[in-house]
Amino acid sequence: MRISSDHSIRVVFFVGAVFFGLGIYLPFFPVLLQERGFGAVELSILFSAPLFVKITVTPFLIGSVDRWGGRRNGTLLYASAAFSAFFTFGQYEAFALALLFIALYGMFWSALIPLGDTFTLFIVRNSDVSYGQIRLWGSVAFILGNVLSGVLLDVMGEKQIFPILVSCSILVIIAAYLLPTVSNDEKQVTNQNKRSIFQLIQNWPVGLKRICFAAACVQASHALLYTFGTVHWISLSFSATMIGILWATGVVAEIILFIVAPKFSKNLSAKTLVLIGSLAAIVRWSLTGHVEEYELVFLLQILHGLSFGATHLGLQMFIEQKMSDSDTPKAQGLVAFFSGLMMASATLGAGFAFDLFQGAAFWIMALVAAFGGGFLILQSGSTPKTGLGR
Repeated sequence: MRISSDHSIRVVFFVGAVFFGLGIYLPFFPVLLQERGFGAVELSILFSAPLFVKITVTPFLIGSVDRWGGRRNGTLLYASAAFSAFFTFGQYEAFALALLFIALYGMFWSALIPLGDTFTLFIVRNSDVSYGQIRLWGSVAFILGNVLSGVLLDVMGEKQIFPILVSCSILVIIAAYLLPTVSNDEKQVTNQNKRSIFQLIQNWPVGLKRICFAAACVQASHALLYTFGTVHWISLSFSATMIGILWATGVVAEIILFIVAPKFSKNLSAKTLVLIGSLAAIVRWSLTGHVEEYELVFLLQILHGLSFGATHLGLQMFIEQKMSDSDTPKAQGLVAFFSGLMMASATLGAGFAFDLFQGAAFWIMALVAAFGGGFLILQSGSTPKTGLGR
């Protein structure tokens, strides 16, 4: 079937809303926790809690989203639950309660990005739009979140982080409500869809599981930057605006990759893209902890286009080729499981590593990225060479 451009616009709005909030959450949520008096280890626990929940619960939320009266309704339900949990988190300062509600928030919020990918891949399969053409708007929104929040916090102070993030959660609810209905929602109540995600993946291609694990390792190598990047840059006397620009720089490189991806991805396999991401991450983390000049840090951030972007494109390339629309939510659930497992472990370890080694801890992240690339090289089998575009 062919779909209208209105469907694409609605999906773009949802993807943009989610990534706009993420563009504020990722660099400045650790600052909010630090402002509330939590130390480095407590901060890493609070930051990793949603990721551990992502391993155990989020894959089931993603895989069963069509059971809530359709994929759009399920996504709206999760967005509303995420807002409720985060708003409640803001009412408490005790560590135990903060941990409980931020874990609940992460459980539902972690489902939204993979679900955005399921809507995006539905558009890709039924139109002439490529994956990168939609996903790049998420990256643009992420940049806007970085820069605008950095400028705003320089003017208004760190206490405004929480109300800004609450407002972003409301925006995501509105965007979820406007999502299109996936055409095969009505067909989801089949024997196959009644099986759990873990029952289904037993019969899925081994190559999918391998590339999910390898990509998860490369993405997990970003854990130290995500958790302590802003804290580390503050120690180098960078202002909030300068830090916002640094975060935005990496995503600009990511956008450029998404724009040019349809032109070159047809000649590259998914495995090759993930390996390119692994190599870029090794170079990036080997240097990040030892560079203190703002201009050099700025240049290293450009590698994000490959260390994250190429890895993510490779993974989505495989899913587009191998999975049907009805199986895509469960495939994204598998992605969430592996990425959650590796990212949660790396984030928890990042707190202890940063506490002991400060910037030198980035060397450990280089090893994590190398492990992911090495694992993929050592595994037998191949991945399809078809591109993300149509």
